[in-house]
Amino acid sequence: MKKVFNIATYVVTSSALLAGAIFILSAVIENFPKVWLALNSQFFVAVLTLFTAFVAYYLYLKQKQDQKRDIASLILQEIRSAEQKIREARLNNHTYRLSHTLLPTNSWNNSIHLFISELEETGADTISRFYSSVEFLDYLIRRIADQKISPVQSTTSAPVIVQPGLQAMNVPGQPMPQPGQIHIEFTATGNAHSILTEVSSQVEFIYNSPAVDVIRKIAKQ
Repeated sequence: MKKVFNIATYVVTSSALLAGAIFILSAVIENFPKVWLALNSQFFVAVLTLFTAFVAYYLYLKQKQDQKRDIASLILQEIRSAEQKIREARLNNHTYRLSHTLLPTNSWNNSIHLFISELEETGADTISRFYSSVEFLDYLIRRIADQKISPVQSTTSAPVIVQPGLQAMNVPGQPMPQPGQIHIEFTATGNAHSILTEVSSQVEFIYNSPAVDVIRKIAKQ
C-alpha cells in the first residue's frame, strides 16, 4: 500500500510540473513571440530535456530514501516488540503466549541490502543473529502449540533432524540456520519447553546496540 502511495505521489508531482511548464510556455507564446522563437531552439529543448530528467531522477532518489527510512522504522519496531515479549517471558519462567508471534514480519531479511553499506560486518551479523534467534523461538512456540492441539500425534511422530548446537547459532560470521530448515524431535511438551527456555535465555537484546543505532539514525533522516 505504501509503495502504491509513493508511485501515486510521484505521478501527481510529475503531472503538476508538466502542467506548470505548459502554462508558462503558453503565456510566453502569447505575450512574447520573439522570446518563444528563442525558446523553441534546439539548445533550449536540450536544456529543458536535461532539466526534466534531473527532476525525475531527484524524485526517484527521494522516493528510495523515503522507502529506506520507512523500512528502518519497521525494523526498529520489530526489534523493540520482540525484545519486550521475550523480556516478559523471561520474567515468567520463559512462558510465551501460544497465540502471539514474536516476529510477525521480517523487514530485515527482505531489506538487508539497503543497509549493508552503512553497517559494519559485525553490525549486520548482530541484527541477523537476533532475527534468526527470534524466528527460531517462534518455530518452537508453534511446535508447542501443535502439541497441545494434537498431543497424541506429536508424541508419536517419527524423529527427524535434530537442531544444531545452540552455541553454534551465536558464532559471529557463521550463517544462521533458518527455522524452516530445522526440525526437532519432541517426545513431550516438557521437552519442547526446556529447549524453548534454553534458546530464550540466550537471545541477545540489541535495541540499544551500535548496530541498531545506525538503523535508528536512518529512520530519523
